[in-house]
Amino acid sequence: MIMSQLFNKLLRTSKVQHVSFLLGSGFSIPDGYPPTTQINNCLKAINQNAIHIHTSGSAWFLNGQDDPNSWSKEEQKLFVQRFLEFYNNEIIAGEVFNYEKFYDFYCELRRTDKLSDKIKKFFDDFRKESGQEYDHYNFLLNFHDTFSQLLASLLSIKWPEPVSLVRPYQRNYSEFLELLDGLGNKYKVHIHSLNHDLLMERFAHTETLGNKLSDGFEEYGSPFYGYHTLYKKINNYDIEEPVAHYTVRLRKFTNEFSRQFCLYKLHGSIDQYVFNYENKEYTTIKLLYGISNHELFKEIKNDKGKLEYYRGHTEVYPDFLSGTLTKILNYYRQVYYKPIINHFVNNLINSQVLIVIGYGFGDSKINEIIENNFLSDLRKKMIVVDIKKNNESTH
Repeated sequence: MIMSQLFNKLLRTSKVQHVSFLLGSGFSIPDGYPPTTQINNCLKAINQNAIHIHTSGSAWFLNGQDDPNSWSKEEQKLFVQRFLEFYNNEIIAGEVFNYEKFYDFYCELRRTDKLSDKIKKFFDDFRKESGQEYDHYNFLLNFHDTFSQLLASLLSIKWPEPVSLVRPYQRNYSEFLELLDGLGNKYKVHIHSLNHDLLMERFAHTETLGNKLSDGFEEYGSPFYGYHTLYKKINNYDIEEPVAHYTVRLRKFTNEFSRQFCLYKLHGSIDQYVFNYENKEYTTIKLLYGISNHELFKEIKNDKGKLEYYRGHTEVYPDFLSGTLTKILNYYRQVYYKPIINHFVNNLINSQVLIVIGYGFGDSKINEIIENNFLSDLRKKMIVVDIKKNNESTH
């Protein structure tokens, strides 16, 4: 990326007050995040012995480790293996596996009670093999919980550390951060990301973005909390025991973007969860590293006016969107995505320049929003940075 050239192009644009970015999966690859092809290879065939599903529903790849509870959720792990085998051998039969299309496939099955003979036979055969008598809804509900967590685990390889990152920045992103530094002196900068990872959250600790970045979440006044447990090793062995238990306030979504730099996670994030309060109130909150999603609380006043913790319900997987079609159905979901998409639309309308990095234009709805709210104005400039070619083109 030749960021200095991009900056010069921006300077030649008159009356610029707002600048927008759109970041795709290619943006994170230089930092070691897996490309889509690698994610597809990891998810297209999963052996039941390669994953662990805890009795709580938490799931993860073992990565060569011994399963501490190999007997736990045996049928559920077997279903993961068999369902993926069925999809590859019977549904796409020789085509290249794409996890987002697969996501659409099984989500559609979860919404219908009319199964084809081929699919009905698969579930009948699995009931005989496993001895379970679930209907296809329950099989797929458990599968969705597991598959979503396995997908999230591939994107959670790096959590941001609360350590200031000072210049000189790491080489792969130094030009990007220096460009933001220059833009922030003159313009309101809107960074829209289609990624679920936490790379931009790590950049929030840089000199460029430190204390200047809004992401729509606030800690002040938040009634949401989680538990963090501190462990220590026992006698230098690998066994650990808890030594301290802390209550930590968590940030909630307030839809506030007042600072010079603003980050909008259009497809959600691996650190976001929806807190369910008595099936009446749903709030998106941000978790911190080490906070279990099984121990989340809201501070409320009871009937006597005293404060107490209410243990809410959250899914076992984080709130992010996947599937080529399924994600579009959720773009206007009220809790989080509708206001974020509305910001995207308004920011494009107000921006004279849109810089696209690492996005292959594979999301039809995102493309439609860009077309209708940015490219329709011939006075605007869109600069597309191709990570693979290490150059840019202007439209």
